[in-house]
Amino acid sequence: MKLLAFLLTIFLTISPSMSFEPSTISVKVRLVPKEENRLLVWSLIGREFGTSSQRDLEGKGSPAIFFLPPWKGVPGGDYTATVSVYNSAGKLLESDIKSLHVEGRGQE
Repeated sequence: MKLLAFLLTIFLTISPSMSFEPSTISVKVRLVPKEENRLLVWSLIGREFGTSSQRDLEGKGSPAIFFLPPWKGVPGGDYTATVSVYNSAGKLLESDIKSLHVEGRGQE
């Protein structure tokens, strides 16, 4: 897994990959700084809950590691976490996708 992360331009790490609701999910992105990198977009999408955000990048002047704001209060369900980098024309350059599961507490 570490070799794969080394070869990719963008790599998403989420923690924990399994948890109980309501969950707080930590998000870290490793991004090789390149001049064409101008926009970073991240999202968490599930059946009943979704959120996304973005930030501008400064090409080669951008940091290589981003600790993004955590996703808080995530309810039970299966989710897809995605991080993508775009150029100044809005063209997708690369993305990384991870799956995670938040266990619901059920009805009491």
